[in-house]
Amino acid sequence: LPHCHPMVLHEAKVHEKAEMVMTSQREINTKSVEEPLPADYFTKLNDAEKAEKAKQARELASASMPKGVAYFTAKAEEDKARKRAEFEQGHGNNMSVATSYFNKLALKKEEGSLSAPEEKMPVAIQKFSKENFEKREKQKAEIQAMKES
Repeated sequence: LPHCHPMVLHEAKVHEKAEMVMTSQREINTKSVEEPLPADYFTKLNDAEKAEKAKQARELASASMPKGVAYFTAKAEEDKARKRAEFEQGHGNNMSVATSYFNKLALKKEEGSLSAPEEKMPVAIQKFSKENFEKREKQKAEIQAMKES
């Protein structure tokens, strides 16, 4: 090819580049695309983990708690819930329009009947966050294994 016409060399380079583009497009099309995660995915996982640890701590504390302390603790929680219900019921008629509107809105949101479209996590953030999360989980598992042995 060294003695070929410059136009022939140019066409060969264009053809080679087109083949590279086609090859890379095939590679892209064959890769599986991950579904984007919700923006608060890792926060929810962390909250669930914290709730599980708190539950275990409560169970451990209640197992070693004397019966009298357990009785009065449960009674205090019931009294608190009853007083809160009485307060909400008694003040429901005296609330301003705005306060009652936002209270109803908060209740709907808690019930899940009012749902906004879920914000998705950007792909780049998801990729690196997921890798970091998996790395931390692996480290936690290794530490737990060391504790158990």
